[in-house]
This record gives sequence, structure tokens and C-alpha cells, in this order.
Amino acid sequence: VYLSITLGSSAIGLLIATLWAARIGQSFVAAVTGLFSSFWFSLAIILFGLFNGWFGDTTALGFDPLRAYYWTWAIVILLLTIASLRLPIMFVLLIGAVDLALILLALAHAGDDPSTGLIKLAGWVLWASGVIGALLFLGAGSVSLGGKGIPPGPPVVK
Repeated sequence: VYLSITLGSSAIGLLIATLWAARIGQSFVAAVTGLFSSFWFSLAIILFGLFNGWFGDTTALGFDPLRAYYWTWAIVILLLTIASLRLPIMFVLLIGAVDLALILLALAHAGDDPSTGLIKLAGWVLWASGVIGALLFLGAGSVSLGGKGIPPGPPVVK
């Protein structure tokens, strides 16, 4: 229950950021925050639904709903990664790491029993993406206060 509430709260915050970015004409920022808002909303719904039996007996489906969810979002985030190639490399690495984690989670759910090794690896990849995000945040914070930022690197595609 707490996880679903936290995920839903994150989604609401990102939805507000999406509307704000769209209002000031930052369409790519709005696209990124909108996608991640949708991700957190849908993850909250699927996890809460699976844990509470909203979808009935999912074994009768013949596939793992989480695996389908992770593959779907891996494809969506891959498209976002491709769209971000004109950004500095740290942003591309951040989004690409999230995509890699989703692929690892999808692969972890490929069998009857989820692979804890792949789930742990996905966790480490997400941790690394968090470090990249923290560096980007600290750099932007420094610049906004008149300091020197952390260089995010050159764009992948010019």
C-alpha cells in the first residue's frame, strides 16, 4: 500500500512539472516528465492491482503481466533515449540507464520464478542512474546560484 501511495505521489508531482513545462514552452521537458509521470501512475496501478487481486488469476493469462509491463516501458524509454541524443551525454546516460534497468527487469521475469540476480543488477543500474541524476541536479543547482556547474558533457549527436 505504501509503495503505491509513494509511486502515485511521485506521479502527481511529475504531472505538475509536465503541465508547468508545457505552459512555458519547454516541450521536450514536458515530454520527459509526462512519460515518467505516466510510468509511475501505471506502475502504482499494476502493482496495487496485482497485490490485491484486481486482475484475477494472472497465471491463466499465460504470461507475466510485469514482464509485459517492463518490456512495454523499455520500448517507450528506448524511444525517449533516441530522442534525447542531441542532449549532453550525461542526460542520455541517465535515460539509457533507466531503459537498461527496465530490460533487466523484463528479462528477470522471463521464467516462472523471477531471477533475483537480474533484479539486483537492475537495482544497481538504477542506483547508478540516480548518481548521474544527482550530479546533474547539483550542477544545475550550482549554476542557478551563480556558481560553476558540473559539465554534462558534449551532445551525442550534433
